[in-house]
Amino acid sequence: IDAVDISNQVILKAMRGVYNNNSFRGKNFTFRERYFQQTVEGYQLCDLVKKTVNFLQGNLLNPLFLAKRGKYDVIFCRNLLIYFEPGARKRAVDILTNSLTTRGLLFVGCAETGQMITNGFVSVKQPFTFAYRKVEEVREIRETRETREMRRWGDGEMGRGGDKGEEEIRERRRQGRWRHGETRETSKNSQFPIPNSQFPNNKQPTTNNQQQTTNNKLETARHLANQGRLEEAVTLCENYLNQNRTNAQAYILLGEVYQGLDNNEQAEQYFHKAIYLEPNSYEALLHLALIKEHRGEHKSAAILRRRIQRLLGARW
Repeated sequence: IDAVDISNQVILKAMRGVYNNNSFRGKNFTFRERYFQQTVEGYQLCDLVKKTVNFLQGNLLNPLFLAKRGKYDVIFCRNLLIYFEPGARKRAVDILTNSLTTRGLLFVGCAETGQMITNGFVSVKQPFTFAYRKVEEVREIRETRETREMRRWGDGEMGRGGDKGEEEIRERRRQGRWRHGETRETSKNSQFPIPNSQFPNNKQPTTNNQQQTTNNKLETARHLANQGRLEEAVTLCENYLNQNRTNAQAYILLGEVYQGLDNNEQAEQYFHKAIYLEPNSYEALLHLALIKEHRGEHKSAAILRRRIQRLLGARW
């Protein structure tokens, strides 16, 4: 595990491994009892874990960044790319891409999802994460999975039919007639059969209109954003806000999605609306501070930082 930052001061702070209460999320803190020791300063990470991490100073925009460290299975680079200009951002993504292993994962921040899509990455579609994989690797995984399924068919109903058998399988799959788990009988009854096992108790799926009621539109929009389907997420958020104009979380989500679309001006408006509704919204204040800093409005960003500092009761 390599932990890298351009600042020596940040690296020294990370090496200390001291965290406050706000650093922990969720309700289950059993891991904290196991790996942390409570001190006057906060929660100190145990040496057993710290020894597994190599702390390094480095600049992501350096072409030789971590060139001698080999490839990584997973890279976390969250809320950094939003600070870069388009040219620098493209160089950074290229360097990160070259640092990934085959089928490696790259985790970014919500506001950076749009940059991944335009730079040859595709979402792994795992809820509540912003994880991406190189497009060619996803294609390879899909082809490997399809090859396994064809072999399964070849060993079963169709026998070892060679190239001709595989071509027939591909054609049937393209037409939606034979899917894994179906029989020939089901394919005769319908051009697009649905195995009963897919819907327990023979219940058919509900329509999109039934699923996307007022109560779940916002959650659906979150899932769409997680999958990189940002335009669809915008539409759902706006529809939701037409009926729930005082929901600060909806404005925050819409602002994050617009950041993903590289539209900071629109995002800023929605973060302001969220703060108007919830003046102590940490998320909205944080996003707004980042936008101000990125734009060079350092005085405005400093004011927002102080608000966040007072809100958290700790240095930001």
